[in-house]
Amino acid sequence: MIRSLAAAAFALVLAASAPAFAGAPLQDDDQSRALALLVQAREAPAVQEAESHLEAALRATMQRLDRDFARREARARDLSAEVAEAREAGDNAKLNLLAGEADQLRSYFAPLRERALADPAVIAARQRMEEAMMTRMTELDPDAPALIARVRASMGN
Repeated sequence: MIRSLAAAAFALVLAASAPAFAGAPLQDDDQSRALALLVQAREAPAVQEAESHLEAALRATMQRLDRDFARREARARDLSAEVAEAREAGDNAKLNLLAGEADQLRSYFAPLRERALADPAVIAARQRMEEAMMTRMTELDPDAPALIARVRASMGN
């Protein structure tokens, strides 16, 4: 879960506006190129290491902010397995119960994640991850900084 948050911290900067710009070929092309570079860059060891540090900073901060975090995080992991079992068994009643619990967990994690993202250690880790990502993207395509600037501008960032 946290790993996806780390990737999302950078990916959202690039991808959030994709649906809003449907039908704009240049922007769509830029967004597609930026996302392709992002996917390639994420494979680099330096980027993976930076993502791991961001993930660790997020987890540590969320644990510090809320003592119940570890228990709920474990429940979220267990819930995935229970959903798979219920699907396999065709148990719709159980799936409905699990869906309600999943919604409650999402409602718990969302504000906690927002608070954690404002923590100085998480901000620093996110900046290091973005720098590692941009460095690798630039290695893959020297035009990456200009490409990212165009995508961000199209998003109003």
